Amino acid sequence: KSGGYLRLNPSGAVILISGVVLIAAIPPSPLFLSEFLLFRQLFEQHVLLFILIALLLTLIFFGIFQKNLRILAGEQLKEPYADEQIAPMEYVSQLLFFGLAVFLCFYIPPFLNDLLVSVSGQSEEFFYSIFNL
Repeated sequence: KSGGYLRLNPSGAVILISGVVLIAAIPPSPLFLSEFLLFRQLFEQHVLLFILIALLLTLIFFGIFQKNLRILAGEQLKEPYADEQIAPMEYVSQLLFFGLAVFLCFYIPPFLNDLLVSVSGQSEEFFYSIFNL
């Protein structure tokens, strides 16, 4: 029953869109790397299962984006409170964590890289050459 959030609060709407993109594991989300590795391995070993999961994931993405688009640009059912303003300081924590997530997508610190290497059993060169197919 909500809508028109983009008109009411443009800054909050941008944060909402950013959060949806990061949660959906679309680049530049750091979740994209793990999703990419899982799908690559699945494609190499079980093509039919890969196709089924890719179709189901596409439907999930469609549902997520459709609901959020309705919130952002849909019809406003209720008149907003005219005197209520959102303080810019309320966005700081969200922007900080989203910025950190995007930063970690482009630069993996050595301690985190060592953790990924030890958990996955892959060589360190593997993580540096993932996108050089």
